[in-house]
Amino acid sequence: METALILVLRRASTSDGHVLYRWRTDPATRASSHQSGPIELATHLAWLDAALSNPRREIYIAEADGVPVGTVRVDREADACEVSWTVA
Repeated sequence: METALILVLRRASTSDGHVLYRWRTDPATRASSHQSGPIELATHLAWLDAALSNPRREIYIAEADGVPVGTVRVDREADACEVSWTVA
């Protein structure tokens, strides 16, 4: 009998900065990002602060059994949304 995996999405906070940084700087993530260059931790944390205060952007952390396993970001435009995701 298979056990169901329950994923929970919760809003990201500044306390997620280091796990998001680890995922964001992963070589596979960098290769498929709009900007593939290196990112410093301080730059990432400043980006996260700005992103979390942007009313047109939502960032969620996906958790399985309380363990972060990915992220979803939604950027709202005038008539559409851009969705980005990372699976850890």
